[in-house]
Amino acid sequence: MPGGHREEGEDIRDAARRELWEETGAAEAAIAPLCIYSVFGADGPEQREPNYGMLFLAQVTWREPLPASEIAEVRAVPAPAGGLPLPNTYPLIQPVLWKQVMQALGIE
Repeated sequence: MPGGHREEGEDIRDAARRELWEETGAAEAAIAPLCIYSVFGADGPEQREPNYGMLFLAQVTWREPLPASEIAEVRAVPAPAGGLPLPNTYPLIQPVLWKQVMQALGIE
């Protein structure tokens, strides 16, 4: 589940495509927005206002080698019966977002 932050003035769809490419090498993909979400505490325990994000579903049609970045490897991880692969980077929000994906795909 690639993710990241929108750059100043960047369209949210462009940010989704950029993050997808940076973290997976996906050079061609159809993306569709699934939902907007909010989280508290992403910037620390003193955070008073929520951060907002948008979840996209991507169908990747072409991948290239990973661009130079902090990502060392991309690989498929088996998930039990369509469940969320573990461990999660953000264990409190990723299961909620995964459920949105499964519902959008008609799996849950």
